[in-house]
Amino acid sequence: MTAPASRRAADNPFSAERIDALTLRPRGWTWDGLLARLEELDHRAAVVGPQGSGKTTLLIELERRVALATPRIRIDARDPRPVADAFRRAPPDAVAGRVVLVDGSERLGWFSWWRLRLGWRRAAGLVVTRHAPGRLPTLVEMRTDPALLRELVAELTPGEVDRMGIDLDGLFRRHRGDVRSCLRALYDLYADR
Repeated sequence: MTAPASRRAADNPFSAERIDALTLRPRGWTWDGLLARLEELDHRAAVVGPQGSGKTTLLIELERRVALATPRIRIDARDPRPVADAFRRAPPDAVAGRVVLVDGSERLGWFSWWRLRLGWRRAAGLVVTRHAPGRLPTLVEMRTDPALLRELVAELTPGEVDRMGIDLDGLFRRHRGDVRSCLRALYDLYADR
């Protein structure tokens, strides 16, 4: 008798739970340096990088490391307006003295961005993720490389992907450096084997 599909999915080394458990690997920066730069920027900055480069993972870790950070706010790509409205209606004590973390700010239009900044003036800071520089000073530019993908895969499946004969460098190129997309593709490859 075979295991149920949900059991097999959970056993996949590239399952969402296992990927979410991976820690961020700084590339060209340190946490001490990043936090010092955030302080220099008065806690108003952007984490910049392409899709799948670790911006959200950095924001999650920043949430743990900045004592005054509020839980991050995720912008829905389909309709960011309700999120911007929530900023406007937030009670003053919800943000006063806190650093607001917004993931996906590039999805906000000009007016929603203006309302975001107006609504969170009482906050101690605003850190956002973006695909390109703009609107706020860049805190750090996230980058990926094939070595990072190999490092993550080695942690998830020590030696197993090598036995599967997967060209990780080629996978990285095909997914244009989007490590998250590479890991999703490996989930499917692993499930099919």
